[in-house]
Amino acid sequence: MIYLIIKAILPFIIILIFTIFATATIYWVIFFDEVEAFRTIQLSFRTIFDFSIGNVDFSVFPEETGAGMWITIVWVFVSTISLLNIMIALLSNEFEDVISTTNAYYLSFVHNIWYYNRHIPGYGGIVSLPTPLNCLLISAVPFYFLNFEGKYFIDRAL
Repeated sequence: MIYLIIKAILPFIIILIFTIFATATIYWVIFFDEVEAFRTIQLSFRTIFDFSIGNVDFSVFPEETGAGMWITIVWVFVSTISLLNIMIALLSNEFEDVISTTNAYYLSFVHNIWYYNRHIPGYGGIVSLPTPLNCLLISAVPFYFLNFEGKYFIDRAL
């Protein structure tokens, strides 16, 4: 299950890295001689990645480059909305694929517990809940043994 989720998120990670790299290249071309944070492509990539995760620092731009602040605001909004939308789409598609398999496993598990653990000789109808929850039936044990006809009826009905 975790493998399938990682497999579904991998395209999102690739798109995220490509988008950050493309934006870092654009920032590097525009601001490489004016802003220290975009002096090299590596610094530009690191700065844009920081911007993408919410660590926006407008003090990296000098006062004379007012366009840098507005481009960064646009980048933060566009990257947040588009990347979140891509991730939701990928996970919802994968969820639809995984839910049928998960439901089949769950129903198989419930079937095994219900039919194989329910009719244990000597217990009869007492075992009616799955293994960790059968301790809740301890309060029904006195009533079960006081009503012998009910016990036989429960054993035959199950």
